[in-house]
Amino acid sequence: MLVSWDGCEPPLHHIQLDVPATFQWLLFDYSGVGRRPDAMPDRWHWFSRKTHCKGEILSALVPWLRDRPEHYGYIGLIDDDVTLGVKQIEAALALAQQLGS
Repeated sequence: MLVSWDGCEPPLHHIQLDVPATFQWLLFDYSGVGRRPDAMPDRWHWFSRKTHCKGEILSALVPWLRDRPEHYGYIGLIDDDVTLGVKQIEAALALAQQLGS
């Protein structure tokens, strides 16, 4: 799950870590500041690149994914103005797997 971040606000202010995640996270600093937050939860990756819109975030994500040995069946992008809980994400992933989507 990719979480976009402006590099200024607290990075996870809009994510409710209400249950442990079974998936991997990527905190994407779209400001390009390049400073990793001090406290990063387990299973979180991070990188920084200056972008202007979601399309540029996705374009930057493709090479990052290509260089990783893991296979990702689903990719989600949570913008920094959406509040969402891990439990909700887990439910969506379970439904997608059940439906074969």
